[in-house]
Amino acid sequence: MIGQHALTVRVLRPITRDNDGDETPGDEHDEPGCIFAPATLGGADTEPGDFANTVISGGMLFCPGRTLDVNPSDRVVVRGLVYDVQGELGDWGPAGSQVALRRTVG
Repeated sequence: MIGQHALTVRVLRPITRDNDGDETPGDEHDEPGCIFAPATLGGADTEPGDFANTVISGGMLFCPGRTLDVNPSDRVVVRGLVYDVQGELGDWGPAGSQVALRRTVG
């Protein structure tokens, strides 16, 4: 069942500087077999049961059966939208891994 919902996401590494101080482009790579669970986060003044101000602003990226190659400084493209990695990777060993993502604006 997971196979039919699995996504391939693209991990974007940040620009780095070489020994001369020149910028070098960050690497990019694909991570296949991922599942994305969007998170619903309300505004600060949202009342319980009031979904008028509710927005999807992030989510959890799961990779069953293996460890994702992501760092806290990376960005991840999921279904054409760019997200910032939030914190460290949760590595569950043979069960897989997960990482929190927050929508990048701007």
